Amino acid sequence: MRRRMLVRHVRQAEEWRAVLSAIKDYDFYHTPEYHEIEAERLGAEPLLLVGEDASGLAALPVLIRSVEGLGIKDATSVYGYAGLLRSPDALAETDQMQAMLGQMGRSLADLGVVTLFTRLHPLVGHDLALGHGEVATVGSTVSLDLTLSEPEQFAQYRRDHRSDIRRLMRQDFSCRVSRSPQEVALFHELYLESLVRLNASPEYHFSLDYLQAIMARPELDVRLILCEWEGEVVAGATFTFQHPFVQGHLAATGTPFLRHSPMKLIYDATRRISVAEGYEVLHLGGGVGGQRDSLFEFKRGFAPREHDFRVWRWVLDEERYRAACAAVGRPATTEGFFPAYRAPAQTVPALGERPFPEQGRTRPSGAAPAFSARADAPPSAPGQ
Repeated sequence: MRRRMLVRHVRQAEEWRAVLSAIKDYDFYHTPEYHEIEAERLGAEPLLLVGEDASGLAALPVLIRSVEGLGIKDATSVYGYAGLLRSPDALAETDQMQAMLGQMGRSLADLGVVTLFTRLHPLVGHDLALGHGEVATVGSTVSLDLTLSEPEQFAQYRRDHRSDIRRLMRQDFSCRVSRSPQEVALFHELYLESLVRLNASPEYHFSLDYLQAIMARPELDVRLILCEWEGEVVAGATFTFQHPFVQGHLAATGTPFLRHSPMKLIYDATRRISVAEGYEVLHLGGGVGGQRDSLFEFKRGFAPREHDFRVWRWVLDEERYRAACAAVGRPATTEGFFPAYRAPAQTVPALGERPFPEQGRTRPSGAAPAFSARADAPPSAPGQ
């Protein structure tokens, strides 16, 4: 006997939070408060698509955007790792999950949504998008297992990382957590300095209002970790805390201190804080566009554990997708820039919807020269 499946749209934060609590395994990037902040930044509408049957719940948080001039909408993901979730034991059979996703897709199409793009969380629900659209592995991410003993964790660091951390401590570099509005503004200045140094696109210029918003929401736990030397703040990074995960979000290093690599000390300090508070995973993200580049190797120097980073592309209405692409002179393909009707005029074909966080732009990294981000670039905290 076929189980009855229901799909509903959740927009209110209280109900959204109740769904996440029932699912249990979720991250900062799935929360309603963060989706509200991102929706305001991107001019979108936050929506939690919830599927339910007798076995439990499945959920997909998205941002619904109108496509100017084309009379259609599409669904995308926030800056960060979002993607599908499900409650324990829910939709355990492949055919059950496929049937539920089919209903979710039809529900989105009924809203006028033509395409769906989302980055799948490397640690939660990354294997659930089955049988609908395309799921592509576009790179790897790195995480630290915080359930290991302290000596085991530190032993996983690459030798040069361990050496640099010890040197920084000998030279009296130190780290601390700050929630001071003045120091949040100071970190934001460092971040903007990094963008200018790297000739980064304006799309990477997260505003001070954005930074203050994610740190001010009481439902969210975002912490600023600063590194200082002789009373001067030389580097900083924001981390999101949502048990059992800690994630790097934004980071920056002052230009005069790049050669000292203070970000290594910040990552180590964050690891220690996370362990003390009972967190299980410190997820560092990956390289630019999923590449095994210098940013990836920097992160890989903290731990050998890697995870597949996947993206999900789904055309929900083939006819309207073809029409939208034709209207802007683009081939109606799911290869390269997706959705194709949003591709900038001069886009090099790549593996996804848009570079991170916006389309076809450069991505900052405090220890590297400026570069062009590939589409599907994973959300890694800029600035090492």
